[in-house]
Amino acid sequence: MGKLIAVKNIDRDLYKRIKAIASLEERTIGSIVNEALRLWLSLRADRMYDYWLGIEDAYKDDYRVLVEKYGELCEKYEGKYLVICNAKVIGIFDSFREAVLNAGKKCFRHAFVIKIGERIEEEEVELGFPVEFI
Repeated sequence: MGKLIAVKNIDRDLYKRIKAIASLEERTIGSIVNEALRLWLSLRADRMYDYWLGIEDAYKDDYRVLVEKYGELCEKYEGKYLVICNAKVIGIFDSFREAVLNAGKKCFRHAFVIKIGERIEEEEVELGFPVEFI
């Protein structure tokens, strides 16, 4: 089962029609919404979307590298600044400014900069509004 997502401001009559068609086709409303969203995205093939999606994927790869190496880095370099991009450790620097300047030179579109020794916590944040049930 997929994740529950609430969407505000859906036209009630449109929802009823979709629900009826989904029932006749023995489909879920979720499968129809997914189909509609894929079609909508394909009509708006936008390079910026792909660019941002690439950054999100790169962030996940960089975060994985951080988690894998963080214990070892804390033992050797606590208080220094770490730069990761393209799933590789680019360098360890004495100051945030030095880390950012080097990231700007060596990383094309993104960089992960963190002060070594600070706690890293992974949390999921959902931004949204109260749900109105139909």
